[in-house]
Amino acid sequence: MTDQILHFPYKKHIVSALAIVLTIFVVTYGIFLQNTVDAVVTRSNVENEIADIRSDIGSAEQTFGTHVGSATLTKADTLGFQQTETTRFLTRTIESYTFASANAQNQ
Repeated sequence: MTDQILHFPYKKHIVSALAIVLTIFVVTYGIFLQNTVDAVVTRSNVENEIADIRSDIGSAEQTFGTHVGSATLTKADTLGFQQTETTRFLTRTIESYTFASANAQNQ
């Protein structure tokens, strides 16, 4: 009876198939691990860039604040700005679009 249990004709095929499946799992795990490491490195680099940009924005805001506080008419004259005869402001016209006018156009 033990001879029949130990003598299995497909033993080599099963071991080969399991080795192939194990190899596929190991390769897949390696690929996913590499993608995870790449994502972490990319995220770290982007966070560093964001920190640099925030620092630049902060220093620009501080510079703007000091320039706004020191703006005078005499300084504007020395920089070449001139007083205008009439004051004009730029505005943007906003076209209104309502649902009722859309239905009227479609009919």
